[in-house]
Amino acid sequence: MSARTSGTSRSVASSTVKPVGFVDRGIASLLAGGRPANSITRGRGPRPGSSGAVTLLLRGGGLDGAALEFRNVTKRYEGDGGAVLLALRGASFAVPPGRKVAITGRSGSGKSTLLHLAAGIDTPTTGAVLVAGRDLGRMSEARRTLARRDGIGLVFQFFHLLPHLTVRDNVLLPAWIAGDAPRDAARRAEDLLARVDLGSRAGDAVRKLSGGEMQRVALCRALLRRPRLLLADEPTGNLDDDNSRKVMDLLLRLAEEEDSTLIYVTHSRELAALADETWRIGSGVLEVP
Repeated sequence: MSARTSGTSRSVASSTVKPVGFVDRGIASLLAGGRPANSITRGRGPRPGSSGAVTLLLRGGGLDGAALEFRNVTKRYEGDGGAVLLALRGASFAVPPGRKVAITGRSGSGKSTLLHLAAGIDTPTTGAVLVAGRDLGRMSEARRTLARRDGIGLVFQFFHLLPHLTVRDNVLLPAWIAGDAPRDAARRAEDLLARVDLGSRAGDAVRKLSGGEMQRVALCRALLRRPRLLLADEPTGNLDDDNSRKVMDLLLRLAEEEDSTLIYVTHSRELAALADETWRIGSGVLEVP
């Protein structure tokens, strides 16, 4: 892994890391792939190290070396009056480790459905979704949540940062949820923030940041635990053109430095062209060149 490591600094050593059990349920559920709930809870967090077996599921190489593989995946939803919506129709592909793929398509075409399936947030109606060779559909919901927490980074269009926390603490949120070693997590957060030119803002409240800066914080949060697979749903959709390009350049650079496989959804042809390859989806049909 090519991630750079910064030395221990005074700001890291003195950084306040919240107890594992202190999480905002809404943001925590989003990071784990669930639905947000508007409340804060102080309870017992996950036992540190309890998900080690699941971590290994997403650290090894997949079948034929694929980081992510869809095998004839179809997703159907039942609407009002029994109407059936085919959100994804027989999608099949394999993404090698370290590859960067952009997915384009109109709103409602199935892009978000594909990402939700890749993250294990949803399960296919038919077919199989494999991450590093492991079938997410054969895992229980609890194991999928742990696998997602430990091996998949998620970037959202609307940032989903906690306004009452500092920049540093927003980045550290996944570590609190997972029960990671506080000092190691703090060093990692400081390193990532420095790499996106926000090291001097680590102690600031995120509400003081611009939209572009907030999305840079969200990128650091997604990469904190070194995910092998990074999924980004319209990561620049809430930014102006100038910030969109800056954030996209950072996302691609960080994915390269961290040796993460990146799949991102965008409406922009210019931003899609920055990926190794571009796929298009329309009416649930995925076109892979």
